[in-house]
Parts: sequence; structure tokens; C-alpha cells
Amino acid sequence: MTVQPDPNVQSTLKRERIRRVKVRRRRTLLIAFILLFSSLFVINSEPFKVKIIEVSGAKRTSAEEVYKRSEIEIGESLVTLPVGEIRGRIKDKQPLVKEAEVRRELPSRVHIKIYEREPFAYVSDSLGENVYLIDAERFVLEKPKGIADPKIFHVVSDGVQHAEVGEILEFPFHDSFARICDSLERALHGKYSKLVFNFGGIKLFLNDGSYVMLGDKPDDDIEKKILLIPVIAKELNERKLKFAGLNLSELAVPTYVKAE
Repeated sequence: MTVQPDPNVQSTLKRERIRRVKVRRRRTLLIAFILLFSSLFVINSEPFKVKIIEVSGAKRTSAEEVYKRSEIEIGESLVTLPVGEIRGRIKDKQPLVKEAEVRRELPSRVHIKIYEREPFAYVSDSLGENVYLIDAERFVLEKPKGIADPKIFHVVSDGVQHAEVGEILEFPFHDSFARICDSLERALHGKYSKLVFNFGGIKLFLNDGSYVMLGDKPDDDIEKKILLIPVIAKELNERKLKFAGLNLSELAVPTYVKAE
């Protein structure tokens, strides 16, 4: 015997399903409205407006200058603050800043932390009259009257082009400066004091007073020459051969100059 479904029951169940769907929709719309209203309230609420801007990490750069470059207005909404754009503005308009972090701190504080470019080398002419303090990317950090910190690497060149603080310094072979310095650090770990960068040749001075001739210009073998310095120096020392300098101008035929 087959039981036929009751049409009245089916109709009632259908109406109940439709009613439940409508209730869920109304509830969803109500929640969305509440969230939207709450968001608008928070955005425009006085407690969530910028009242304090804190800058940290400024040494050569003034905190006031960083604040000015950020273009943050006191009283604007902390919630909608364009953090990425602010970070970009600070970096683009303040060349002494290498990196910047911008954080919202509820309810009304903005914290800007900057990372300034670090001193890497002094660059001067052979007379030491025009001195620049630069970072590893050749940005001028200062224009001191002399070399204040002898522990910082010194580059000497008679072809230094004039530059102001925040600009990139140019001198002979500056395009090869980064890879040469990287090779020096890998090979000698800071045991060098001065590098002469002139059109007449490249000459390196080590901390022990000896020197190394590296050729007329930065050729394809410049990194190999630099990496060879500690190897040759060790071999000469093991043979108890005192040397005043090394000549690596020709990589295939390295020579040394005896110390007097």
C-alpha cells in the first residue's frame, strides 16, 4: 500500500522554509547595518582621531622633519590612516632615511620609527680638503671638516664630484664601489684602512701599513684579486718574507715588494 504525501503538510513546510530564509536575510542585513554604523562611528569618533605623533630613531634627521614629511594631520582618523603611503612619503622625501615603520597605536597615537642610513666610508680628495661621509649606497650623510672617526674606512680620489647631504656621491669607478667593498669585507674582514680610487689606478692600504696595487681600473678579475690578498700574505708570512706591498695588477703574475 502506497502512502501519498499530504498536500497541506507539504505546503506548510514550504512556507516555513521561506519564512526561515527571510528571517536569516533580515538578520544578516541587520548585522551588516550595525557593523557599518559602528565602523562609521569609530572612524568619526573623537577618541579614535590622531592626537599624538611619536618619532623614534632620528639622529641625523630631525623628528620634526620626519613628521613634516609624513603629512599626517592631527585630528584625522587613526583607523583610515594610509600607513603604506605615509611610509613611502617619508622614504621618498627624506634621503637620509633608509627604511621607516608606521604603526597605529589605539586609541589616538601614531608611532613612526625610522632607520637611518649608516656611515660606511669617508671619501675625500688627496689633500683631505673636501670630505664626505657616505653610506654603502654612496648617499652623503655628512660633510665633515675632517675624518672624525679613524675606524671608518677611508676612500681617496681626486675625481670626487661635489654633492650635498642626501645626494649620491660620484667619483672614478663608483659603479664598481659596492662589489669591491663587498669583496674586501669577505676577504679581509675589516683589516684595511684606505682605498685610493683614481684614474691612475686602484691602491689598497691594509691595517698593518702594507699596500696592494689592484690595477689601473676595476676589471673582471678585481674580486679574484681581492680574495687572493690574504692567501698571498699568509704564504709570505709563513716563509718569513716581510713585504711592504703586493702588486696584483696582473692576476696571472702577482708580485711583492720587499720591506726595507
